Amino acid sequence: MITIIGAPLSSADTFTVSGSIILRDDSGDGIQKVDVRDRFGVLIHSETFTCPSLAEIHLVDVERDRLPLMVEAMNCKGQTFPATTPVWTREGDVGSVSIPLPGSALLCTDNPACSAAEGAATRARNEIMERCNDVRAVRGRRDAAAAVATALATAVVALVATGIAAFAIPLFGTAIGAVLLGLAAGLAYLAGVQALIAFREQQNLDKAEADLAAARRRFTDAADRVGRMCSRDCITVDLTQPAC
Repeated sequence: MITIIGAPLSSADTFTVSGSIILRDDSGDGIQKVDVRDRFGVLIHSETFTCPSLAEIHLVDVERDRLPLMVEAMNCKGQTFPATTPVWTREGDVGSVSIPLPGSALLCTDNPACSAAEGAATRARNEIMERCNDVRAVRGRRDAAAAVATALATAVVALVATGIAAFAIPLFGTAIGAVLLGLAAGLAYLAGVQALIAFREQQNLDKAEADLAAARRRFTDAADRVGRMCSRDCITVDLTQPAC
């Protein structure tokens, strides 16, 4: 029978843990191989031995998100002893200090770096939504001015054509043509004003879209920082890039 007799830590911080896992074989068969898997069942370390009765494995910088670890051992007769006790748990193993599992208070509510990172990500996300509103508003004003300018330009063309044709009408044709051309001139002025407004709004739109792009970059940076500062089980904010 192979048992874990201790899992002492050599170092631990907010994000990673390093330490030793010690196994003992009391049957005299000796220890041949040891596999260490994380809480997802992913193999993170495997080591073979020349049948000692006592074996020690040293793991470095294991992410806390992967705890607790499970150890599976094989003796030199080929018998496998699956893990029955998690290594490095919330309560602490024999010979080790207590360390928090993902989702515990130390990694979540008591982690000021994580809280600050999440706050920055939330503010960055809100800024994107504000910039999106700005872009929509400016685009709407530009499109409205451009539509009015186009409609007025169309009317100007029609009035000019009609006015020119009116000059051929006997008696009052000249007067009618002059009036129509006068109206065309007035509408042309208004069309120019709307075209100028549309041009300026396009400039405003270019700036608003640049501000939006900058806000998106800030959100990406903030989301990356959340990933570095927070345990995955502690993240409470939406880190997906919002769409306008």
